[in-house]
Amino acid sequence: LGSIASDLTGEGSVIVCAHERPRERSRLRLLEQALVIEELLRRAAYVNLQNCATDCTAQLAQRFADIGNVADFHANVAKDSAANNRYANAVLHRVLKQLEELLSDMKADVSRLPAT
Repeated sequence: LGSIASDLTGEGSVIVCAHERPRERSRLRLLEQALVIEELLRRAAYVNLQNCATDCTAQLAQRFADIGNVADFHANVAKDSAANNRYANAVLHRVLKQLEELLSDMKADVSRLPAT
């Protein structure tokens, strides 16, 4: 009247009555879906690791170009600041803060690069 089936938790076998079989099938379907999702996540993580090296390198190059552009564009501000121009001093502080943030982002990008 009942059949013996393995418990999903691995704690031995249990007797499954006729009215419990739909529940068992549902649990097995959920377990199967969970395994499929786990495998998909594992594959996505593997692909993401491969793409990270290219993405991180491109992002690092972009930030390096940004630092060069900001420094070149504001080179005259440093000259004006050296001449004790108050407004140039304020702009120079903002520019230096922006360069510091870009440099900090570059350090974070370098730490994310995979070791070779």
